[in-house]
Amino acid sequence: MPLTVKYEEIIRPELQRAAQRIKSLLLSQVPVDTGELRDSIKVRVIGSEIVLEYLEYGVYTDSGTYDNYDSRSRRPYIDKYIKSPKKRGKGIPPSYWTSISEADYKFIQDITAKKIAQVYERAVLKAIDKL
Repeated sequence: MPLTVKYEEIIRPELQRAAQRIKSLLLSQVPVDTGELRDSIKVRVIGSEIVLEYLEYGVYTDSGTYDNYDSRSRRPYIDKYIKSPKKRGKGIPPSYWTSISEADYKFIQDITAKKIAQVYERAVLKAIDKL
C-alpha cells in the first residue's frame, strides 16, 4: 500500500494564515485618501504561492513616479524606515507600502515553515499508522 500525503492540502491553511498576516501589515501601511486602494487589497493563495492584488495605481503610490521613482520598493522586503529619495520635483514620492520589514518577513517565513513541518509530520505519522 503506497504512502500518500497530499502536500498542497497540508500547506494551504498555513499559507492562508501567512497571507492574512501579510494583508494585516499592508493594511496598516497603505496610504489612505478615499480608501479605495486600501479596500482593493486582496492577498490570495494560488497553488503554493501567496499573490497580492490591488488597484493599478497602488504601484505608483508604492514606488513613486517620475523623478521620485524608487525601484527598491519592488523587493520582497525592505527596511520600511528607509528615507525616501531626496529628489523632489515632478511625481509622487514613494510610500513603500507593499514592502514589509526584513524582521516581519523572516517572522512570517519562520512561523509558517515551522507550522507546515508540524502539520506535515502529523499527516505522515497518521498515514504510517494506517499501513
